[in-house]
Amino acid sequence: MSSRPDSCEGSILILGAAQGIGAAVAGKLAETAVARKLVLADINVEKAQALATDLQASGVHALTRRVDLGDTATIADLVEEFDDVDRLALVASILEHHPTLDTTPEMFERVMRVNMIGSFYAAQAVARRLIQRQREGAICAVTSIGARHPQRDLAAYCASKAALTSALRVLGLSTSAHGVRINFVARGATRTAMMRTDPQTLIRTLPILIGRVNEPEDVAGAVVFMLSPESRMITLRERAVRAMSAACGIRSVAQINQTFELYVL
Repeated sequence: MSSRPDSCEGSILILGAAQGIGAAVAGKLAETAVARKLVLADINVEKAQALATDLQASGVHALTRRVDLGDTATIADLVEEFDDVDRLALVASILEHHPTLDTTPEMFERVMRVNMIGSFYAAQAVARRLIQRQREGAICAVTSIGARHPQRDLAAYCASKAALTSALRVLGLSTSAHGVRINFVARGATRTAMMRTDPQTLIRTLPILIGRVNEPEDVAGAVVFMLSPESRMITLRERAVRAMSAACGIRSVAQINQTFELYVL
């Protein structure tokens, strides 16, 4: 089956669209194609515009806007301008490595403001507008396996992803009955600008059974599915995209089948 978002009559908004997973989501949505409009929002509007230009050359209606998830006023302005959004991909986040014993309140707050507060506020604003318009819709947040499995020197990042997942699940209790679904894609190690460790080092030390880390397109495919009508009976669920490893405690197919998550092996 395809993952064509065929019922999308409004815009699809991608927060964090300029590069990495966000750009891959935009590319896959453009390939599957019937969205009336893609809105590529990012703090780096120059990179987002370059992507939009490429998509426009292939016949896709793509627009760009600057948004700073650390500034809720820019989020409110964006949702007000594009009040026809019925799909939202929450991809933007920041990742800062700090020795945990030296992490300051300022460091913690900076990450939480973008990854949790800003992302939650964006989802809330889009969901509220959909309900006001009596429209069904879908929201997909890219989170991290770090929300469940501690990652060294990433206290703020892991906490922000866990908090966002929890807050959006609570939001989903209020939106699902109105046809506004909220789901999650929890990514494992992915080859993006955030990755500091050499992928081959990760493969040797974990080990990663599939022999490679995620590419942005691997995560993007799961996001597009969660935004599509094919997931219309799925809400408040998480799809994990990671190459499983023995270090994660998964040693057999039976163990994988006992979970509610779909792993990419």
